[in-house]
Amino acid sequence: MTREDEEKFLEFVRSSGDVVVLPYASPTQDFKPLQNLSDSPVPKFSGAYWLFNRSVSKNLSVRFVSTQGYYTIDDDRSSVVQFMRSGLRDKSIYKGRIWAELKYLDRENMVLLPKEAEFSAWYDAVAKWIRKNYKRLEHLIYAGPGALKLIEEGFTLN
Repeated sequence: MTREDEEKFLEFVRSSGDVVVLPYASPTQDFKPLQNLSDSPVPKFSGAYWLFNRSVSKNLSVRFVSTQGYYTIDDDRSSVVQFMRSGLRDKSIYKGRIWAELKYLDRENMVLLPKEAEFSAWYDAVAKWIRKNYKRLEHLIYAGPGALKLIEEGFTLN
């Protein structure tokens, strides 16, 4: 995704419910939604975010990473989509991704259980939007219109 591709993607995501973009890491347990992706409170993780649709889940759990001194969302227990930004450097486009854990471990019974059906359906809708609006380059690799233009201009995909 170029930044323009990303804007359209996030516009769709935000229109799909009560969706907030959360930073990947925070110095406190209080994760404040970001209006701009450049406002990440922990610059080390300025390319990674969580998409949280409060319309389909209230399931948001935070954990402390003591060795690094920051908090992050516990994606094993939370109903969130990880969003990693694509990047541009020199004449290369670095791949981003969306990803979600759709099951969680019930520690009492030691069995994997599905997260909310509404969350899975929302994640599927987000992935479907990408498949519909972007061009498939290879297995699970899609490029938005802006990224395709850069590839046509000689950028390589990394």
